[in-house]
Amino acid sequence: MEPRFVPGGSNQYPVELEMKYKIRARTPGVGTGQTRWMSSQEVIFTADRPIEAGTLVEISIAWPVLLNNRVALQLVVEAKIAESQGTRATARILKHHFRTRGLWHREQSAHHAAYAGLVREEALCAS
Repeated sequence: MEPRFVPGGSNQYPVELEMKYKIRARTPGVGTGQTRWMSSQEVIFTADRPIEAGTLVEISIAWPVLLNNRVALQLVVEAKIAESQGTRATARILKHHFRTRGLWHREQSAHHAAYAGLVREEALCAS
């Protein structure tokens, strides 16, 4: 993972993680996307629709490391969209913290498929 230096003193890292966002405005909205680059000051991501520069957002990023090897985490970032080009946006981080998270859509599908496979396997063993 090769960082890139950004003027202003931070390194950005290519990090591609599933994310959800909430728009904090008069007309709130929600959506999904994927991070592309991250630093301690910014998150660059692609969203499922364009987000205007100046918009306040809460971004929840599916963190790839489990707490105690069993609890899923999310990095929650409060940010302001600094730049926007189509569905690609750069968000300047105002605050961040970690929270535990439940299963997200893709994970739920994989989890349910694995569980269904186990149930089928147990049924075959019982017959």
